[in-house]
Amino acid sequence: MCAILLVQAVFFADGGLMALGCNIFNMGFLACFVAYPLIYKPLADNKKSVLGAILASVVALQLGSIAVVAESAVSGSTTANIGLFAGLMQSIHLAIGVIEGVVTAAIVYAAQKTNLSKNFSYLIGMISLILAGGISQFASAKPDGLEWSLLNMSESFVEQTNGQIYAVSEAIQAKTAILANLPSIPANIIGLATVAVIMFAVVYFVADKKVKVYEK
Repeated sequence: MCAILLVQAVFFADGGLMALGCNIFNMGFLACFVAYPLIYKPLADNKKSVLGAILASVVALQLGSIAVVAESAVSGSTTANIGLFAGLMQSIHLAIGVIEGVVTAAIVYAAQKTNLSKNFSYLIGMISLILAGGISQFASAKPDGLEWSLLNMSESFVEQTNGQIYAVSEAIQAKTAILANLPSIPANIIGLATVAVIMFAVVYFVADKKVKVYEK
């Protein structure tokens, strides 16, 4: 998730460098360190991984959406009724979470049936390439969950003062967002490849390659 969000913020100017920390917490930390160990793992250990995948996805999105509400309130970036904002965010992300949960459960089920074989990994990679390179251009232009919630609260948000840190971040992002100006298909493919390279590099350098073999 960190790799995905980093590539989006730096090379696509999507999400923004200033919001990168919050995005990683909302969509990465809460999912990996709360929903996974508390929801998915106990159910998976009891051979209910499909149910665990669905419930963990729903919980992860609900936690992330409520975190956005809390961050907005603490930062003073909204004058909205917090209860209304939270209700809208929770309701729309509940629907999104169910859909994401079903997709995640299907992938988990397929992975278990194939024992994570190389062919399955190649299949997932090919599907990702097709989605990024072709189908993504037909993505809906409708607002996402946060945008939908904001559109249902007219005159609820106040304009923030752009400080020096914001100006520096904006200037940096304007120079690094090289994929934002490319056609969608090549930009998405390059973005997908960049995420893959970052993930491989992290795993390569972090993984312990020293394996000791003990013989009786």
